[in-house]
Amino acid sequence: MSGNAIASSLVTADYCHQQARQELSLELIWTGPNPELTPLRRTDQVLLQLIREAKQELLVVSFAVYKIPELAKALILAVERGVKL
Repeated sequence: MSGNAIASSLVTADYCHQQARQELSLELIWTGPNPELTPLRRTDQVLLQLIREAKQELLVVSFAVYKIPELAKALILAVERGVKL
């Protein structure tokens, strides 16, 4: 293989690796009391972001998500913009 072919292969492999890392990201959320020095997001914040950013379909499965009017409003708005819930 030529040097250009090897360089092109490496650049392509790096690009594919970076894309895969972005698509398969993981973020911890916290459902308990506010931890002092830990930068975690609360469950309701994460759910609101997911609902607001949903474009086609949304499946919400949770142990205890209730009595949060903001989430109900966000779900209604998602359905109104065409998100299958």
